[in-house]
Amino acid sequence: MAFHIADLAMDERRLLEESFRSPESEVRVLVATTTLAQGVNLPADAVVISDLEHPGDGRPYSVSEYKNMAGRAGRSGRRERPGRAVILARGSADAEQKWQRYVRGEPEPVRSALLDPAVDVRGVLLAGLAEPASLARRRSGPDVQRFLAATFAAHQSRVSGSPDPFPSAEVRRMVGELISGGFLKETPVAAGEMPHGLVLTDLGGLAVRSGLGVDSVSSVVEALRSVPADSVNHATLICAAQLTTELRDFRFDLFPRSPYKEHARLAAQLRKRGVAETVCSRLIGPPSRSGSGIGPARRAVACLMWAEGINLASIERAIADQEKRTRPEFPGPVQYTAQRAADVIATVVEIALLVHPTVDLGDLPDTLPTQLELGIVQGLVPIAWNTEVPLGRPVYLSLARTGLTTPAAILAADPDLLLDCAGGDPERHSAVSNAAAIVLADADEGGHRNPSSLLLD
Repeated sequence: MAFHIADLAMDERRLLEESFRSPESEVRVLVATTTLAQGVNLPADAVVISDLEHPGDGRPYSVSEYKNMAGRAGRSGRRERPGRAVILARGSADAEQKWQRYVRGEPEPVRSALLDPAVDVRGVLLAGLAEPASLARRRSGPDVQRFLAATFAAHQSRVSGSPDPFPSAEVRRMVGELISGGFLKETPVAAGEMPHGLVLTDLGGLAVRSGLGVDSVSSVVEALRSVPADSVNHATLICAAQLTTELRDFRFDLFPRSPYKEHARLAAQLRKRGVAETVCSRLIGPPSRSGSGIGPARRAVACLMWAEGINLASIERAIADQEKRTRPEFPGPVQYTAQRAADVIATVVEIALLVHPTVDLGDLPDTLPTQLELGIVQGLVPIAWNTEVPLGRPVYLSLARTGLTTPAAILAADPDLLLDCAGGDPERHSAVSNAAAIVLADADEGGHRNPSSLLLD
């Protein structure tokens, strides 16, 4: 039996999926969240659904979501016999309700995502203006209106007789916010007129490429703009990333027993690591009985410690409620939140360079994403870039504990010590030594770079 959740690392997820597919594998049962049911082609003989509510907010699954989960049973490539989908019920009344609603129910009609109030249409406008046809010439407010009128959302509203989802006043407001936020530039027009000569700015293009929401990018811009250029460091950038809505995770929001004390403790942890005061204040907010800023602060401390090469148990102890030592609660998925931050941090670095064009970040734009992804100190990042085989975080932590945090130190180390750091594995021992030699050779020729960056040159 194995489990499959979003918190798994990519190599862990890949191993589980390959094992479950293999007829020779001992993994015959996979306990999974809907991340598996929704997006991975992994057929099974039977699917057992224990609950039909979304975790966290308790929203019931739609019929379409249920059909998708149940549809994992009996797909081609497994066995010829029909698959079975089982729903666990709590009594006969619950069984009847689920049978009628889900098993016999029809999937909901297709509905445009743009009609969902939670969808930020401003991001759609930016993506539309980033298309080659739009980049070839400047667009106007009426062009934007025609673009929105041609969407499926507008079509559905016209067919159903519903009000126009994109009235002129709303389009003017959205375009105005994108202009004032620095995402678009315009040719000046008279008050009350639709903007003309719309073109993406560098920030607007970055927002489209990153996939972050407009509000998330704006939050990072405002936070970094308040920081002096000489205070932009790795800790400040990691905390700025936590201001994005995409990195929110309710599992870090456990209410502490002493919220004021916990707020002060976590804020001190951030300041000790050099986080700029203005970013720290935006992230954690003022102390309050609700403890509203404690979740973001826990995520930030976890990411900082992970990138410092600190072991997982120590990180979990550091972000856990210090007043609940006798009955500690799970403080949140550290590795998962760090790897999500790794996906965002390159965009945050680019924003910092737009806000502070003269700032010198050195190797940080290249090394910080790898530090967050692997949980290693900066000095070992070039080793990770040049290893022939994946080493695993325990090897990097062992190297750091013994002071072998540079390629020169690794090559000068006692071979038995290096073998011990590699977990006694000769292949990994050789991979570490070879990577260190490659890094030093590259340095002699003018410096080392992340091999993946060569694709961008």
